[in-house]
Amino acid sequence: MEALLSLRQDLYSYGAQSIAHLQQAYPQLGDWLVPVSSAGDPSKGFIVFFPFILALNYQKGVKFLGAFIICEWFNMVAKWVLHGERPYWWVVEQQTNITLVQTSLTCETGPGVPSGHSQATAVIWFCLIDTVTGCLGRGKVLGWFVFFAMQIAMFLSRIYISAHFPHQCLLGFLVGLVIVKKVYVKASWMQRKTFPLVLMSVFLISSALGVYMLLLKLGVDPNWSITLAKKNCLKPEWIYVDTTPFYAMMRFSGSAVGLSLSGFLSMEVFSSPKLATKGSAMMIGLGLGQLSNLIHKNLPRENLDYFYLFEFLLNAFYVITVIKMFQMLFANNLCGNQRHFNRSHKSSYA
Repeated sequence: MEALLSLRQDLYSYGAQSIAHLQQAYPQLGDWLVPVSSAGDPSKGFIVFFPFILALNYQKGVKFLGAFIICEWFNMVAKWVLHGERPYWWVVEQQTNITLVQTSLTCETGPGVPSGHSQATAVIWFCLIDTVTGCLGRGKVLGWFVFFAMQIAMFLSRIYISAHFPHQCLLGFLVGLVIVKKVYVKASWMQRKTFPLVLMSVFLISSALGVYMLLLKLGVDPNWSITLAKKNCLKPEWIYVDTTPFYAMMRFSGSAVGLSLSGFLSMEVFSSPKLATKGSAMMIGLGLGQLSNLIHKNLPRENLDYFYLFEFLLNAFYVITVIKMFQMLFANNLCGNQRHFNRSHKSSYA
């Protein structure tokens, strides 16, 4: 056990030195790398990439959302269990002589391992590249080049802003790939009916709460990282409630309940909507995502219990609304469903 703890401290030490070297040797990279973390925020998976992929390929969009929900759930539970430090507070708490630069995106309040941004980026861009290349029927080599380029960009961004150590980003990437394989590629869960899916959603919520309660029972404060973030962040306004583990739990659990109640399997017969229908659905879906984000930003945060409750309901309602909207658009007379057309065509000659 002592050897493992010593190894972890060595990883932190070497990682912090690497981050300091990157910041000091290439300060001009900050103008490009900081926005990468902002653009790659896991919330974009729900409000941007979900409706975008859903419009390109309905089935893959649903599979993506399922994989992304599991991605968020696993990341939050793993962070509570693995108890990982973040560079910006570790160098201060350990009284090292290493000085790290902080930005407005540095002071995330959750534990550091595995990296949620790296994990989300792996899931998002794998599913996106798979969907786009599937629609085009070509461009796989270029697509996977873009995939790995995005992983490297996010890796450098997260360590540059002192939010993560290098090994935390690498672990997040690997976990993301495993989740993609199990939940997106195989996707056996899509064949289940509503009630089993609701039970799966309840399991995600209860298991996360169970880990939280277990930590309390063992005398471990699950919110230990929030205390360190507030203590070591350069500016109080850089602390956001959106980065707390409980907010992430409301986001993925609400989305899970929304997906299980959405009746997404009813769209299985609609396989080939016209380009105009896909474009309309994409624009409306992205608009709903931005509306959801606007409501989120304007929710009162004085009472966190009410804030978390409203976030849960908002995410559940958003997912149901987007899927039902797609179903209605794809089912109307703009839909170019070839199988439906073939059946009608044959019956007219019967």
